Amino acid sequence: MLKKLSCLGIAIFLILSIPLSQGESHERYEKFIPINYALGMDEKYTATGSIVAVDKEEKIVTISANSESHAYKVTDDTKIWLDRSQIKAKNMEGSLTDLKKGLKAEIKIDSTEDKAVAKWIKVQIINN
Repeated sequence: MLKKLSCLGIAIFLILSIPLSQGESHERYEKFIPINYALGMDEKYTATGSIVAVDKEEKIVTISANSESHAYKVTDDTKIWLDRSQIKAKNMEGSLTDLKKGLKAEIKIDSTEDKAVAKWIKVQIINN
């Protein structure tokens, strides 16, 4: 009887832990993944480069990637994460004020919105 309950408990746990879709799973863990380490990132909807400008009033961040500059709108729904893996620290949530010229950034574009709207931005922090 105990063996059956254990198996049932494990089965329920596995069923409940399976994400509804791969996108939801990836989104849930993205803040923990260092820049350039995520598997299966769609280049059509992501960009990695250096921040060249931040307009805090208009909420626009511009990055340079592959010798081209691209501007992205930051909305209230845009998640900003600080990738602190280079300084051996835990990643954490950030804000628009953490986006600074010269920092490396990875931006996921919201595929349901205009191409220039950032779904999330991850910024690499290299010193305290």
